[in-house]
Amino acid sequence: MRLLLLIAAFVAVCAAVPISEEVHSDWSLFKTKHSKQYDTEEEENARFLIFIENRNKIFEHNKKYEEGLVTYKMGLNHLGD
Repeated sequence: MRLLLLIAAFVAVCAAVPISEEVHSDWSLFKTKHSKQYDTEEEENARFLIFIENRNKIFEHNKKYEEGLVTYKMGLNHLGD
């Protein structure tokens, strides 16, 4: 059931906001760098949605870092999906 909700959320996000080529490129690089493979398309779609959320959080945080509002920078690691 949870997987269905994630898939529904993924579809809604994709329909509402076009995902840039940069995000798709980052996703491909992430999967290659961390040797990520998923058993089903549904699982990959759910993981992609999680990746987008984490990527956005990291970008927003790092903007604050550049503005001097926080003292550390964040990065995406193997747990980003």
